[in-house]
Amino acid sequence: MVEGLPSFLLAVAVFLFLPSLPVRSRYLTEDERNLEIKRLNLDSLNEGNAGVDWAGVKRALTDPKAWIVSVSLYVHPPLLLPKTARRFCILV
Repeated sequence: MVEGLPSFLLAVAVFLFLPSLPVRSRYLTEDERNLEIKRLNLDSLNEGNAGVDWAGVKRALTDPKAWIVSVSLYVHPPLLLPKTARRFCILV
């Protein structure tokens, strides 16, 4: 619980004090605010409300590299640990 307290306090501070939009920010000048709004609008031009890109899901699920990494991490994760940490791993 003590280890999670700083993360929780930071999350609350970010939620309360970090503005969600550049229009609401108090620390940006008018020029910086306009530039940020322009950049956000340019970023969102290619996005639509089409939903899930099922072709992308199919590509991800049929990609052999993704399967190799997934299987290697699932089958024997201690191989990826540093040598000193492997001594303490129960699976080795």
